[in-house]
Amino acid sequence: MPEQADKFEDSLVGDVRRARAKLIDEYDNDLGKLVDRFITAQNKHPGRVVNLRKFKAQTRSSTPQG
Repeated sequence: MPEQADKFEDSLVGDVRRARAKLIDEYDNDLGKLVDRFITAQNKHPGRVVNLRKFKAQTRSSTPQG
């Protein structure tokens, strides 16, 4: 069965894999440099960062209890 899974190629998965490979290449396979880039972007645009704890709390409070 794993052979069938290997034959299936989703274009979205391929796009994500290419983007990941490009980022890793840009930072010379250095995960620390890549994480620093993400932290810098978060600090530059704090309004774009989603707080999952806050988001989940809001979602729970807006969901009808039944």
